[in-house]
Formats: sequence, C-alpha cells, structure tokens
Amino acid sequence: MLDFIKKGIFLGIGLFEEGREKIEELVDDLIKTGELAKEKRSEMIDKYTQKIKDQEKMISDKINIEIKKAIEKLGIPTKEDFDKLAKELEAIKQKLSEKQ
Repeated sequence: MLDFIKKGIFLGIGLFEEGREKIEELVDDLIKTGELAKEKRSEMIDKYTQKIKDQEKMISDKINIEIKKAIEKLGIPTKEDFDKLAKELEAIKQKLSEKQ
C-alpha cells in the first residue's frame, strides 16, 4: 500500500513538472503569435502554475480522505490509535509500580 502511495506522489510531482513545461511552451507560443506581450510571460506562467498547485492540493486532499476511509474500513489501527494505547499502557505501568 505504501508503495502505491509513493508511486502516486512521484506521479504527481512528474505531472507538475511536465505541466509547468507545457505552460511555458504555451505562453511562449502566445508571445510568438503576438497574443501576449513578452512582459506578461512570467506573470502568466506564475498564474497557471499556481492553478496547477491548487489542483494538485485538491487532489492530494481527496486522496488523503479516501486513504483514511480505506484504513477505517479495513480496521487498520492509525498512529493516533497506537499513541493512545501507549499512553494507556504507561498509565497502567505507573499504577502497578505505585502498588509495589
């Protein structure tokens, strides 16, 4: 499962880099055809790069929600569950040591 998640993350990074390159190509084409002023190049690239980042975050958030749902459905303990158990165990150990 972790391997699947890692592959998804790397795919997202690759798509972002590829997306930025495509944006730069499109903006450069708009400049060549005279549809965009050269001075606006970096502004347009930044604008559309931010849109890609926003979409990437939205997708990431949705993936996290779905992973949490799957973990809950499968009954897999979370880090929070383990932390809670560790605190309870520590409290029990403390009570036992006080009785001795």
